[in-house]
Amino acid sequence: MRTDRRLLRRIPALRVHLAVSVAAAVATAAAVLAQAEVLAGGIADLVVGRTGAAGSLAVALVAIGAVRGAARWATDLSATAATAAARRQVTGDVIAKLDALDEAGRRSAHPSEVSALASSGIDALEPWIRSYLPSLSLAAVVPLAAGLRIMVADLWSAVILIVTVPLIPVFMVLIGRLTDERSRRGWATMQRLGAHFHDVLVGLETLRLFGRAEAQIERVRRVTDDYRQAVMRTLRVAFLSALALELLATLSVALVAVTAGVRLAHGDLDLTTALVVLLLAPECSLPLRRVGAAFHAATAGTDALDDLERFDQLSETPDGPIDHLHREVRMSATGLVVADGERGHRVGPIDLQVTGGELVALVGPTGSGKSTVLGVLAGDVALTAGRVEVNGLAVDTLARSTRRAAVQSIPQFPRPLGATVDASVALGCPEASAAARRAALAEVDLDQLADRRPDELSGGELQRLAVARALLTSSIRPAGVLLADEPTAHLDPENATLVGRARRRVADAGVAVVVVTHDRSIEGLADRVTALRLDHADSPIDRGAERGAEPGTAPGTGPGRAAGAAWEAASGGADGAAETSRAERQAPRLLPEPIAGDGADSARDAGRVGDLAWFGRLAPVARGRTAGARALGIAAEACTVGLAGTAAWLILRAAERPSFADLAVVAVAVRAFGLGKGVLRYAERLASHDATLRRLGAIRAEVVARLGRLVPAGVPRTGRGELLAAVVDDVDRLGDLELRIVGPAVSALTVASGAIVGVAAVAGRPALALAAGAVVAGIVLPAWVARRSSATAAPLAEARAARSSTLLDLAEGCGEIAFIGATAAWKDPLDLLTERVCEIERSRGRRAAAASGLSAALGAWTAAATALLVGGPAAASGPAIGVAVLVPLAVIELLSPAVPGAELVHSVAASAARLRALLSRPDPTPEPATPASPGPTVDIVLDDARFGWPDGPAIWSHLDVSIREGDHVAVRGPSGSGKSTLAAGLAAFLRPRSGAYRLGGVDTESLGGAQVRRAVTWCTQDPWLADTSIRENLRLAAPEALDPQLWDALDTMRLGDWVRSMPEGLDTLLGRGGVAASGGQRQRLALARVLLADHHVIVLDEPTAHLDADTGTGIMRDLTSALAGRSMIAIGHADFGVAFDTAIEAPTRRAAEPLDHSAGEVPDAQ
Repeated sequence: MRTDRRLLRRIPALRVHLAVSVAAAVATAAAVLAQAEVLAGGIADLVVGRTGAAGSLAVALVAIGAVRGAARWATDLSATAATAAARRQVTGDVIAKLDALDEAGRRSAHPSEVSALASSGIDALEPWIRSYLPSLSLAAVVPLAAGLRIMVADLWSAVILIVTVPLIPVFMVLIGRLTDERSRRGWATMQRLGAHFHDVLVGLETLRLFGRAEAQIERVRRVTDDYRQAVMRTLRVAFLSALALELLATLSVALVAVTAGVRLAHGDLDLTTALVVLLLAPECSLPLRRVGAAFHAATAGTDALDDLERFDQLSETPDGPIDHLHREVRMSATGLVVADGERGHRVGPIDLQVTGGELVALVGPTGSGKSTVLGVLAGDVALTAGRVEVNGLAVDTLARSTRRAAVQSIPQFPRPLGATVDASVALGCPEASAAARRAALAEVDLDQLADRRPDELSGGELQRLAVARALLTSSIRPAGVLLADEPTAHLDPENATLVGRARRRVADAGVAVVVVTHDRSIEGLADRVTALRLDHADSPIDRGAERGAEPGTAPGTGPGRAAGAAWEAASGGADGAAETSRAERQAPRLLPEPIAGDGADSARDAGRVGDLAWFGRLAPVARGRTAGARALGIAAEACTVGLAGTAAWLILRAAERPSFADLAVVAVAVRAFGLGKGVLRYAERLASHDATLRRLGAIRAEVVARLGRLVPAGVPRTGRGELLAAVVDDVDRLGDLELRIVGPAVSALTVASGAIVGVAAVAGRPALALAAGAVVAGIVLPAWVARRSSATAAPLAEARAARSSTLLDLAEGCGEIAFIGATAAWKDPLDLLTERVCEIERSRGRRAAAASGLSAALGAWTAAATALLVGGPAAASGPAIGVAVLVPLAVIELLSPAVPGAELVHSVAASAARLRALLSRPDPTPEPATPASPGPTVDIVLDDARFGWPDGPAIWSHLDVSIREGDHVAVRGPSGSGKSTLAAGLAAFLRPRSGAYRLGGVDTESLGGAQVRRAVTWCTQDPWLADTSIRENLRLAAPEALDPQLWDALDTMRLGDWVRSMPEGLDTLLGRGGVAASGGQRQRLALARVLLADHHVIVLDEPTAHLDADTGTGIMRDLTSALAGRSMIAIGHADFGVAFDTAIEAPTRRAAEPLDHSAGEVPDAQ
């Protein structure tokens, strides 16, 4: 056991905490020695009838208790301050690193894992700060001091301890090494758990569309059960270590007690010395046991530190020494080559030059590396060969801030950033006036949406918002270069023209503009066009050689592969699984069998009972285990008090010089209690943790099941960070209810009550003092702490949830946020939220430190009170005096966890309330009590229908449409006109606000949503791809599809050659969000997946977005042919180049007032 110097170096405040802990340990050691001397002398005086000694004994114990309480108070206050400093330091480090990451680094940093580093990672560090460091200080001081005093007092007892006590650190090291390794695996499992949940939460909409949500809920149950088993494997070893230490310590104390009793009975030892030895013997091992327990509890913290250091090693954008550029910027790329291992081809060699005032269009087929070239120009992607210069200077020699000021970027997939559209446009340029913001929005026709939330915008509107942001920034802080990645991909021709003219005006103002585009109107505005060709590498590319890969890490197994591993765990690839190929192990099956269900709503009776009690009902299987664990806990604590009482009785009875037969029974009891304490504690810990993890697994699955009924319409205002906090953090916090609050309280109060009865039977009046001390320690102090913390519990939970949500949002969008210079817009709120959390924890920490100090002093103070009562007129016998004075020390120590447990009560209740509120949300699309049978056909009829998202206007009104089975229909309209809203309505994610939607002649109001989606599916505008292989992403739509079917779908979407060029073919891992594919390739993978589905109605939302014109037209022709006989509804802005049976024109504006829509025949090819 040692301090981790990495933490001390990283967080300087911990050095101060270490100094305080050492000083407190010295004071505690002095108090322990003094307490042993005072108690030994006082009890010896009371036994021989010197009742006047009771007063001086009581005064001395009060003073000693005050010293011990002050030491505990100072240590806890210091721990609170150090934890706050760690929270600030780690949060700042994570934000700074996110701001610096390059494309490879971001690909390796899973957002949920990064968010966990600065949230649950700091929580994992807290036991190291609060428990391990103070325990280590005590272990370095107290055993040595106690051992030296025992050696001076009684050499034979010292010999016993010298033989047994050194075995404790030996076992700690031997078992601790195994525990450390298993704890690391447990922490990694927890990280994969969070990554898996993040991926599932993002993809719930797609899972529902293919009728696979229920299957994923079952996967969540399996993953959580795998997590439980992994944790239990770790805990068995960790608790085995504790058992070994407990047995060694208690048996050594028992042996010392029995040996001292026998020698005392024979007159070889005096009573005072025997009592000193008895009182100090536990202090030789107790601090070592505590540091061992604290070490195992703190292992997750050191694992979190390991992850933080690995995160620190991720690759960054260059940050050179040159911090100044001339206003006029020219950029050139010479012989640019990038080995793009993730996509299986090389980009380049490319030569490109652009100077101020020029607009250069970068064109080429999808997957040819256009976005990669922009990343290289921005300094975000590492070059394999060639050179990129800005004003004749290599791009990597520029300071990061200088380069970002000179080179602005518009991403291919803009994120909905900011609270409102008006706030979002000013990100990176907060000094912009309201008039300037409105003008920038008006230039792309978004000024009427200024007060909307960005997450309410369509994909095209988000693109226009990103363009407006660049326009605003260029007008206030003129950049030298503007890089735009397909800014018109989701735009209708009118809005595309607006964006194209805006780009041209920026170029005419002296900015060098490079635009990646498939839009020929943009090409027409360009001064030059640079074409890229699709050139796959002749030989496989070593992915491990790419920047950002960890040395010695196999391909696809770096930090960013956590979610893929989670999918493997979800698919049953754990211990005992059948032998599989390497490719199958890397690319686990998502869905081995088709499941048509869509989730379940189990929150109907949520309002009938309290939050905590209601959650207790979710896992009835754990109730018996919990009751058994409590019974074991009571028995273990009874052994603890029994050992103290029988050891005291043995020594005091031996002082009366009885026969050995009179001592034999008590000596056996001492050894039995010593053995039973360790064994029962081991069994109780395993049982309680297993029961708790089972309950948490059931609750977590229930939360995901409920979310599966709510998305997408039921959670429009909830960020992914809040959802992840609900699924992971809040659920984990419920585990504290049994492990740290109810379980310990039940055991301690039950045993304390029995001890009071026992002391009353043996010594009479002293039981009153013990009862008073127990009431204060076990009821009054915890109640005071709980009451005082109730006011801060909800604000703390809200601040922590908001902080986790903001961290996750930053981690998900860190690339775009960094390149628009808006990191401060997230850092400032995060700093405020972090400070808010620290402020609340400081307030709670002060109260907890005061209560903890009082609890530490209360043992000595209660012993003082019992000494006064035992020394009264009706003096008890010698053994009764020993029991009455010494047992209170053990009882009050037993009750000491009640104070920190009480501090958690309202925090746990707040998490329970948040979870229950989530589970109790109304269903946005109520299911019929008795669903009707589906109709014989899949003809679609919309009769005077009105559709709109919850809390928003009706975008489609008075819609009358008839689509016969097999019809191919085009839905056209400008960006933001609500085309995707209609798609959501057809997929039964929205119900008509009025009018009717009939499927096969049956009103969908009488059909369940899953029934509708068995016939109708929707390929969304921004399709989700799971963090697994191409094969398993395709099989999401058709779990029983064989490889020839998968290849047919890929070939139809013109992806077959690309996949065949990859070294692992169908088993190629796509990464989080499909980062291994280009935007167009991701779109076509989603289309291939839809082709495999057996749905009769296919809704395609902008299927040709991110595709060049020729590829887009060819894809639409192939889709038309492949979907012959099935209904196809294609949503887009303009002509698709194929003939449709019917066309629907979307409304020309977003409005709440009714608009008339009708479908008309389209006689000619589009």
